[in-house]
Amino acid sequence: VRVALQTADVQFRAEGTIAKPFDSKEFDLEHEISGKEIEGLAPLIDFAVPLRGEFRAKGRVSARGNRFTYEEDLRIGKTDLKANITVMREPPRPTITARIFTRELHLDDVELFYEDEDTGPAEDTSRVIPDYTLPIDTLTAADLDLDVKAERIITGIGDLGDLVSKVNLKDVRFKASLSITGITGGQISQELDINAAVKPPLNRIQLSVKDLDYGFYQRKMLDRDLIEGRVDLFVNLSGPGATRRTFLGNADGRITIIAGPGKITGRRLDLWASDLLPTLLSPRWQRQPVTEMNCMVTHIELQDGLAKIEDILLDTQRITIAGSGMVDLETEELEVFLAPRPKRASLVSLANPVEITGTLSQP
Repeated sequence: VRVALQTADVQFRAEGTIAKPFDSKEFDLEHEISGKEIEGLAPLIDFAVPLRGEFRAKGRVSARGNRFTYEEDLRIGKTDLKANITVMREPPRPTITARIFTRELHLDDVELFYEDEDTGPAEDTSRVIPDYTLPIDTLTAADLDLDVKAERIITGIGDLGDLVSKVNLKDVRFKASLSITGITGGQISQELDINAAVKPPLNRIQLSVKDLDYGFYQRKMLDRDLIEGRVDLFVNLSGPGATRRTFLGNADGRITIIAGPGKITGRRLDLWASDLLPTLLSPRWQRQPVTEMNCMVTHIELQDGLAKIEDILLDTQRITIAGSGMVDLETEELEVFLAPRPKRASLVSLANPVEITGTLSQP
């Protein structure tokens, strides 16, 4: 058989053999397909495609009974993928087993979780934490066993290194592990567990970031340096919620941040501790546009969405700042207290305690 199909959005060609189509449903076809938007194929294959953009694919699809096998070389956007996928079409939902390899994975071409498109008549500027609704319909579409390997991950902020990811979706329970190494000399490990079989879904996220150059990401995203240095970040959160905000508003867990040494743009922190008039008149002060940071440590405990900042410690060459406080992740209200201690006594100093209230968007 030879098949050719062309629509406004998709071109498809295939050639191969079909045997006993009404009995064993057996066929073996080599094919080429290209189109403007790969998401448009989702209704044809009964499960959501976690990719987006213009695509071109060449490979082989074969079937016998309810078993379908795809061997594919796929280019989606700027990403080249080699995929070996098996689909078993059996009730209550298809079972997909996939092994995917790419030399370069461009994250602009991948979308596992779709952010809400309808944000209302106007953007909500009173909230800082962005929101999205968990794609429960996507999680109920199929069972999935997926292995992904990428030699390079390319994002809008640069090259993140290599990636190994395993995803398992069984009976509407989604489990995923991800490891990225070589990310500006650092490493990221993440585990995500979403149990959508209960309402509201139960979520758990564990994140470990080691020796990450956060100055690199500020330069790429903000086009300027606010803080330079490396940071370790540890996150362990769990709780119910069908959206990001409701999950954080109910979350329990712990967050730890350890950073330094590094540099902070500007001299405001040092000014807080300095002898005011001599410092402002000092030529040496004016020649140094940065604050040298020795270290920073923060421990945060979460209970029912209330983030208790157990301690904040920021140490520079001139001042040590300690603090504590609370952040309500549901309302984004905050109450934080910071107390500075200068390392040198001064006659005219601004080193007074500071209380920060309000919300994250309007502190």
